[in-house]
Amino acid sequence: MHRIMTFACFAVLLLARVAPAFANDLDTMLEHKELRIGLVNQQPYAKYDPGTDSWSGANYDIGKLIADAAGVKLTVVEATWQNIIPALQAGKIDVGLAPFYATPLRALAVWFTIPYRYDRGAILIRTADAGRFKTLADFDKPDVTFAVHVGSASERDLRRFFPHAQISSLSTDAVVLEVQSGRANAWMADMGTIAAAQARNTEWATTWDPSVVFNAVPVSFVVRRGEADFVRYLDTAIQFYLTQGTIAGIEKKWGLPPSRPPQ
Repeated sequence: MHRIMTFACFAVLLLARVAPAFANDLDTMLEHKELRIGLVNQQPYAKYDPGTDSWSGANYDIGKLIADAAGVKLTVVEATWQNIIPALQAGKIDVGLAPFYATPLRALAVWFTIPYRYDRGAILIRTADAGRFKTLADFDKPDVTFAVHVGSASERDLRRFFPHAQISSLSTDAVVLEVQSGRANAWMADMGTIAAAQARNTEWATTWDPSVVFNAVPVSFVVRRGEADFVRYLDTAIQFYLTQGTIAGIEKKWGLPPSRPPQ
């Protein structure tokens, strides 16, 4: 009997040591009736309007769907590509709703939902420079400068695809101005972001050969590692709104090109 009691006490202590430092996020969301999402101010996925202190955009709308389905309030926490994962790990947000490229390296730090779209790399250039860039190899030269969002996946991917080019890592708002002014020759990001930027700047900008597919990736949301129940809820919501065509409708509304799932 003494041995049995000793083992039982040891098991209780062991469970106490491995218990998470914070409550299950799904239960916390339901208890507090609030879903805290992290958004990066990057059109067309999310846009903050300081005049009205409000958010809009494709991922904001998807976040509203997820919160409404659970009957909870949606709270937006503004983040950057540099701090959104640390904010998630610190418990400041429940889910990162920026368009994350789901990669094995990132999966070591966070858990991904199922993809809500599939995207690929794209490049924005000045229309006047279209004759200069005929192939991807034309970008991989020391006299070519890329603007890119600092802390983004594209910043890392640029070094893989264009190791000889110069890279200027900037805040979200500055990249378009760099290309427009000629201080940078091109801007690389996901096709959704590039297509929306080109549509807002038709007088001078063009998307370089959108028929070329490179750096194709699944795009997902992120939660803290270990949040299995929360991931299951998000996966179910994403799958439901994908099959209903709701997410496709949101993306069309915000000018995102159609998702291109792998063949």
